[in-house]
Parts: sequence; C-alpha cells; structure tokens
Amino acid sequence: MTWTRRDILKLASASLMFSSGCEQRVSRRPATRPRYFVTIFLRGGIDAILTTNPKTRADVAAEVDVPYRAADILEVGGTPLGPHLAPIAGKIGQIAIVNGVQVQTANHETGTVQMVRVKTRCTPQSPGLLDIIASHRDGQPLGTMSLGHVSAIDHSPGWFGSSASTSPDRKTLLDRLDDASPADLELMAHGLRSQLEGLTARHANDATIDNLSQTALLFERLRDVPPFRPAVWSSHRKAQALAADFQRMLWALQHDLVGCVYLKVFYDWDSHFNNHNRQVESSGMFMPMFDRFLSEMNIVSNRFGTLASNTAIFCGSELGRFPILNADRGKDHFPEAPYLFLGPGINTYDGKGAVFGTTGKQMQTLPVSLETGHDAGPERHIITLDDIGATLLSLAGIEPERHGYDGRRLNFLLTV
Repeated sequence: MTWTRRDILKLASASLMFSSGCEQRVSRRPATRPRYFVTIFLRGGIDAILTTNPKTRADVAAEVDVPYRAADILEVGGTPLGPHLAPIAGKIGQIAIVNGVQVQTANHETGTVQMVRVKTRCTPQSPGLLDIIASHRDGQPLGTMSLGHVSAIDHSPGWFGSSASTSPDRKTLLDRLDDASPADLELMAHGLRSQLEGLTARHANDATIDNLSQTALLFERLRDVPPFRPAVWSSHRKAQALAADFQRMLWALQHDLVGCVYLKVFYDWDSHFNNHNRQVESSGMFMPMFDRFLSEMNIVSNRFGTLASNTAIFCGSELGRFPILNADRGKDHFPEAPYLFLGPGINTYDGKGAVFGTTGKQMQTLPVSLETGHDAGPERHIITLDDIGATLLSLAGIEPERHGYDGRRLNFLLTV
C-alpha cells in the first residue's frame, strides 16, 4: 500500500482529534509496580450472582433470583464461583474479586464516563485513569490505546485507537496502520516531525505537540515491529472480533508500544428481559476468550518478563443487575457491581485466589474493613468506585489526591 500526503494528514488529524488534551510524561516507575495497566470494560452489567458472588437459596431473601442449583456453584481452591465463571476457573488463583462496589449510578452513559476514569463525580473532559497512569510510563511511545466498540462517550483526553468505524470499508485507524509498510511508516513519521517543527516554533499547545510526538514515535517504532496479524480463536463472529482485540493487546504490550490499554466489550449484558439467557449468551462468548487471553499473557514475554508478571488488569461493568426479576424475567440496573483484578501487586492470597467485599440478604453492599476486605469490625467502610480508582493509582506509584481521587486505598487488595 502507498500512502499519499493526504493520507498522512488525515492520520495526523485523527491523532490530534482522538489523542488530545492530556500531557504525557515519561518517567521511571518503581521496580515493584506493574509496567502496563489494562481496563476491560464489560458494558451493560454482568450479573454478580451468576459470576463473582454466587449464593444458595438459603443465603438470600426469598425474592432474590437464584437461577441455579447449589451444586452448580464452583469451589476452586476454596473460592466460590458462579457457574458463568467456569471457563476461567483454572485461572482463579491469579484473580482477586471485589464484590459489592458502589458505583453511585444506574445509568449506562454516566457509568461509562465513570469507568473510563474509575471515579464518580467526573465529566467527559476529565482525564481517564489510564491517561494519568500513562503519563508516568517508562519509555513506551504511546500512552494509551483504546480497543473494541469505543464510542464518543468512552473517549478520554489520551484516546488513541479503534472505534465503531463508520467508513465504507469499516476499517479503523489501527486497521489502517496494519496495512502500512515500513516505508509508509517512515513517510508518515517524517510528515508528523515536520509538523512538529512548525508547531514548536509557533509555541503551540503543549498537549498537541505531545500527541503528535507520541504518534510519530509510534510510527518510528512500528517500522521494526512485526505487523499485527490476528489468529483464529473462535468460529463465532462476535467472539472472534473480541479475540482479535485481545491479540492486538498482546501484540502491543509484547513490543512495548503502549503503557496502558482500554478494551470495551459491547455484548448483551444489559438484560432487562430474559436475564438468564442473555447473561448466558454474553458471558458464554466473553469468558472463553478471556481465558485464552490470560493463558497467552502467561506465555508471551518481552525483555521485562511475561506479560502477566508485568500487567495489572481491572475488569468489570459500569453498573450491576438488580437482584430481583422484573415482570419480563429480566433484571434492571443496580448501582453496585463486582470487579476482577489481576497482576503484580494484587493480593490473591499467594496464588490461591481471593474474594473481597460483603453483601447482604438482598445482595446489597455491606461495610468491610480496609485491611481485610471482609467483616467491618471497628472500621465500617462501604467500598466505592472511587476507592478502586485511588487504589489503582497507588498501585502505579501515583498519589491519588493530586489527581482529585479522594477514595480510600483498599489495603486488602494490594501487596505493595
């Protein structure tokens, strides 16, 4: 493929439009911190009782939906799992679960804005959590990469990557980069460097200069990287699309192209009717691909070690499902949700798997201790999304308060 000057300018414009507004600084991280951070956003609301927080009929109030037998609850190394987590049961030793996190919204759009920032009381103009972490990255050319069915509401000041494409050929920015030859990449990098010289001379906006610098450096680095080519992990179209996103993430991390990755999975977890079947279908597509991805993370390595040993993963939905069925045998929105955590610095009880957070007879959040994540004792704390954001920033070696994060550090979740 031959790139024209018009192509270069279009790609540069895309970089400015979708990767603007957040200054990126390269800095050394403490050796004990993860090198990479990943957010996996399961849009719509996974059902906790079917996944991370299984209950028997005796555990809950009579009106709470329990659509399985007690024998269907999995016990893996002492960790109870809902039947929909069966595909990742073999990875549970790597995972910490936090149940009953209050997200303080029952609205998808508000919840999406919050998921990007892992914070309540924020706006679409606020930097994303990954933007903040990426500003302290260690030598990767690109701060953040966004994958999946990303819409305008998912954009953050540091956005760069794929989206729900509206072009006739359905190709995203990242798809077009896959087609670029080393000569194309060199030409585009040269074009961006020329623009940078002019912008710097005119004392243009620092963020604009930084974003173009990131993109130029990415193009220069890509000249020496094997091109991305997805493999077939599934015969199902939607599952294979997710597999390709997971594989692109592996490729980008293996070649140290990016500090952070945001992946949005837009399946049908928003189950207002026929909750059980729709949750079965959506989790049934996601969990096997997630399991394969985690297997690859344990195998694929770069000069820093395996990706699993260098990557912190935060996974969950913007809201939860109400524990009681409606008239359509569906479940409406619930302002609390469960989350999964993996990676260095995450407490998994020495590789046995950990479950934190406590819920009551109606699946409502109960207070816990910040030290144990279980019974509150003298300290009664309700876990919120703000606590998750503050904790992830702490894991990255960043002071949460300096970025407006006033949540509490969840000491039980971290080993550092």
